[in-house]
Amino acid sequence: MNLNDEQQLTAGRQNYFLVGAPCFDNVQIERLKALVDQQSEQAEVHQAGMESVTGSHYETGRRTQVRFLTPQEHGWVYDILTECFRAANQELRYEIGSDIHDVVQLLRYDAEEAGHFRWHADTLPSDMTRKISMTVPLNSPDEYEGGQLQFLQGGVVAAVVQRPGHPVAFPSWLVHQVTPVTRGRRYALVSWMRGPNWR
Repeated sequence: MNLNDEQQLTAGRQNYFLVGAPCFDNVQIERLKALVDQQSEQAEVHQAGMESVTGSHYETGRRTQVRFLTPQEHGWVYDILTECFRAANQELRYEIGSDIHDVVQLLRYDAEEAGHFRWHADTLPSDMTRKISMTVPLNSPDEYEGGQLQFLQGGVVAAVVQRPGHPVAFPSWLVHQVTPVTRGRRYALVSWMRGPNWR
């Protein structure tokens, strides 16, 4: 994918995350939202929290509806995301592979269950091969309340302005969360690119 100057992913000088030009059009976005509405399952992660760092507390680590998209069924999604990762890595310059190995997740955060994903990083001490994480918001924050995508950077919480179809890429070690949705629904697509262990 050739990017012109306007489309280049850019990083704010104090931020670790990148926000790119839209990689999914409106038709593709509606198609993705319909997929998770038609079929999904509950995804919960119970994990040791970050309360001592952030003062936050949730009953569970994660409460979302998820649909797993396989490359066999949804290769077009993987093709688009792979190009987004390549564009992001023009800025990040990490050593990464050429393919997405983790199954892409299509998420829906519902106000009825206070959908959220508490503070976490996408790497584990036992697995440091995730290099770049990417989330693509699929609807406007005007359609819901809460559901902020936040990053913890040097003890400071930074929130991202989420725009439908615009990928948000960040190093997988960066601690982040999605705050509880209190009205409406928030949709997002998440994926990861791997490479050699962080050193």
